[in-house]
Amino acid sequence: MEHQGMLLFLSSIRVENNGEILPKIYKNGIGPCYTTNESAVRYGVQKHGPMKRLFVFATQTVQLPLTYKTKEDIIKEYRDEEDHTYTHLSYFEHRLQQGEHPIETELEVADYDENADMTENIQSIVEMAAKVDAFIASLPKDDTLVLHADCTGGMRNAAMIMMAVLRLMQYGDRVRIGDILYSNLSKRIVEEGNDIYALFDLIAGAEEFVRFGSVQTLRDYYKRQSMSKQSPELQQLIKAMADFSDAISLCNSGTFRDAIKNLRDAMKAFRTKYDESGDTSLPDSLMNRLYGRISHEYEELLQSEAENKELEDITLIKWCIQHDYVQQALTLYTEQVPEIFSNCRIASLTPEGRIHFKKDLEANDRTSEAFKLFAKLKDQDRESKAQQYTNNVKKKYYKLLRKEVNMIPSAVKDDPNKDWATQAQEIIEDYLNKHSHTEFIDTAVLNDAEGLTASLSIVQSLALLRIPNLVVDEKIKLSKPQEDKFKALKAVYESDQETQSLQGKEPREQAGCLIKFLNGRMNQTEFPKLCSDITIFPRYSDRFIHLWKMNWVHSNIPEDTLRLLLDQYGRIKDQRNHTNHARNDHQLNALGDIKALLNESLETINEVCFPLHIKASKSETENPEENGTA
Repeated sequence: MEHQGMLLFLSSIRVENNGEILPKIYKNGIGPCYTTNESAVRYGVQKHGPMKRLFVFATQTVQLPLTYKTKEDIIKEYRDEEDHTYTHLSYFEHRLQQGEHPIETELEVADYDENADMTENIQSIVEMAAKVDAFIASLPKDDTLVLHADCTGGMRNAAMIMMAVLRLMQYGDRVRIGDILYSNLSKRIVEEGNDIYALFDLIAGAEEFVRFGSVQTLRDYYKRQSMSKQSPELQQLIKAMADFSDAISLCNSGTFRDAIKNLRDAMKAFRTKYDESGDTSLPDSLMNRLYGRISHEYEELLQSEAENKELEDITLIKWCIQHDYVQQALTLYTEQVPEIFSNCRIASLTPEGRIHFKKDLEANDRTSEAFKLFAKLKDQDRESKAQQYTNNVKKKYYKLLRKEVNMIPSAVKDDPNKDWATQAQEIIEDYLNKHSHTEFIDTAVLNDAEGLTASLSIVQSLALLRIPNLVVDEKIKLSKPQEDKFKALKAVYESDQETQSLQGKEPREQAGCLIKFLNGRMNQTEFPKLCSDITIFPRYSDRFIHLWKMNWVHSNIPEDTLRLLLDQYGRIKDQRNHTNHARNDHQLNALGDIKALLNESLETINEVCFPLHIKASKSETENPEENGTA
């Protein structure tokens, strides 16, 4: 069910020096009105039906007794024919119940201090919004509120306050903004200012498109306007903006490129039509007011780059980064950078390479030759050796991990004062460093270095047969990682059906059972779970450089530069595929880190690839027959 409500800023009431309040007769058929706000409320009830609530801003003045000044300059309190006295607020309520059509409603009043500055009164705006929210919450859950507004009364800044509340409420899912009303006393009518209020949506929609590429608010605004008043060029511009917005969501480079071209053409056509037309409609004029900002913000993206598709791709990716469409930037980057590499001729397959990879190149897997070259083609013999080497490094790590964990209890007996846990961690980290930057491995890293530290320290404390006592006696406080690892160890222990239950045992006995379990029955696969597993990262460029050294690929670029391009591409490709790495120099979870890496890679491409592209294009132009372009 839909309920009607109205927001208003209550005006003070004028009493003549003879003690009378004179009515104003309005033409809208709502009858005589004795207060400024009464006319708008009666108009709203006449048009929409009963008003369930009136949400009233009331200053200190309108909550004071209603008085007037006589001809003799004597201040008297107003009294009606029945000798009743009122405040301005209570008289307004009284008037609503009078006349041919009494209005039954309830008021929600928010105080407004007219003596405070505007910043301080922001709290009044929040309080009024809260009152509206509270009313909506009191309705059955499927009911909604249409909130109208009377912008006639109050102080000079009242309209600003009313707009602020309406904009806040507009974001509620159970409230819709209705009529924006103004009592025009000179014309004796109540006017609707809905079109003026809608301009806020137009402006917000333009800002939304400029900042985020979204056109929903702008499209909704123009849908509410008469199509007959919109030029075909404006309609086409709105459609092109909508198509561009959809292309952002679809994140397909071809669709994106087409949408940019259509937007470019539509903006040009609209501006030409507007400049040449002597008589333009209001919708067109309003869009023209916003055109400059949109054009400026999209200037780089909309520049025609028909002769340089690669530069256009880079510009598009940069635009996505600047507007925080990072996932779209990652997708476009992953799809298009191999094509840029190929078109800029940083490397190509040799005749021997084409023969060797003939089957891969002819495979109908919907990937281009450029993507296969820079992201997929690999020497299977080398890949098998790399996999075997990696597996051996992992197996040796697991053995070393168990050895070091088992070493701690026996070492503690010989020297209980030495930090054996730290020594064990150093030995493990030295092993991983030794196997990093090798032929098949870039880095081998701990998935949970902090967890390993906590686990080893727990083992040393257990070996000293003291940690359970101290924990029980609350003499020490385990860190969160230590507490988690201690619980994990006990869980593994208790899941083994052959172990003795820890329940009922003294803390020292528990420690002994856990140490014995670590040194004996605990399965080797549990050690990396308890302590830390490792992740091994190959260097992305190694695959390609191997193809180069096998003479399957040709490149005139120095190896270090080629590696830089490919490794940057590899890290971004991994991020796009949601690869979760283990330590900070492999993690790109922060939005800023991802954007920084994207920008860094695009800068490298600008510096390395495009000069090659220009050189190649110049060579083709100067020697068309030699290059087969005649």
